[in-house]
Amino acid sequence: MPTKVKVCIFIFSTLFISSAFCLDIESVIEDYAKKSNPDWANAKIKATIETRSKVFEKYAENKKASFAISKSYGINKATPNMILPIAVIIDGREVEKTMVVARVEVFKDVVISREKINKKSKIDGSVLNLETKEVSLYPEKYFTDVECVSGKVAISAIYKGSIIMDWMIQDEPAVYKNSKIKIFVVGENVQIEANGISLADGQINDIIPVRRMDSKEKIDAKVISSDTVEVKL
Repeated sequence: MPTKVKVCIFIFSTLFISSAFCLDIESVIEDYAKKSNPDWANAKIKATIETRSKVFEKYAENKKASFAISKSYGINKATPNMILPIAVIIDGREVEKTMVVARVEVFKDVVISREKINKKSKIDGSVLNLETKEVSLYPEKYFTDVECVSGKVAISAIYKGSIIMDWMIQDEPAVYKNSKIKIFVVGENVQIEANGISLADGQINDIIPVRRMDSKEKIDAKVISSDTVEVKL
């Protein structure tokens, strides 16, 4: 066999073995990432080795060799490129350790908006959808269940295709800002009723600023119902 052909076959064989080992190590990283972060248990993890170590070539043909991430290392948040400690295990014993740069991506089915949702509008389930997105760089504030978002109110405009985050929505207020309300001022042997206006959204038992219709003075009041607040003297 010509020398060039032998060299080509050797190089191809070496690259094939090295690539196979990369796939094994990527699988180790993916499994370890899932175990390290409970929020990723049902996610699809994709690890890609960005740098090759000479250690891979050293043990490429050793059928007893396996790989593991150092037990002292925890993956609880992915970054575009992670430097990970990889241990070479033979007969249950760590014989060598190396560092590799890997890209770890986390894919989950998350709730997105199918169309623009206007500010302060109540969100209907028909405008929501689950889509697979890469979420490794997002804080754990997205939703994986449409029912958790349906019926909520958009705090600000949410654009088509956006991943819905918890800071974008809120429970529907019992009292909306600028709503007409009844203000009950309650004290010992005193109860005064006045017409007023709310100066902020509020849930039942929230303390919100309000004012009387005939005054610009702000006072804090407790939300009692959708049209009633209470001020205690």
